[in-house]
Amino acid sequence: MEMTSRPGERRFYAELLTLLGVPQWRRADIAQMEQSALRIMEAIGVQVLVIDEVDNILAGSYREQRIVLNTPRFLSNRLQISLVCFGVNEAREAISGDVQLARRFEQFTLSRWAANGQFLVAASGQAQGASPASPASTGNSWSPSR
Repeated sequence: MEMTSRPGERRFYAELLTLLGVPQWRRADIAQMEQSALRIMEAIGVQVLVIDEVDNILAGSYREQRIVLNTPRFLSNRLQISLVCFGVNEAREAISGDVQLARRFEQFTLSRWAANGQFLVAASGQAQGASPASPASTGNSWSPSR
């Protein structure tokens, strides 16, 4: 899922429920949304919650940041699932705002990559119906830009 541009607990659950395909009532309160998310995620056997654009948490007030950071931690605890978060450098700052949550993460920095010649050949081949080739399967690698 993608962290909403203006995060809040209600918006977090609304986005999650939408992605889970759950119809939502406009008047549903946060507790109802939370219980629906828990019930559906447990029923379908979710094992990992992936959240992109975690740095968007910083768009909220300090109080909103604390609440939004607590939400994935709560889901992880209750459902015994893993969390994977992505974002720009500010994502580290956002996650470090919750010490308990920050302790659960090992941080990795991904190198920038460039759409170089190898990428162009692979993408062109896929567009023409060739079998998809990845750098991992071909032994090639894409060059990181500097």
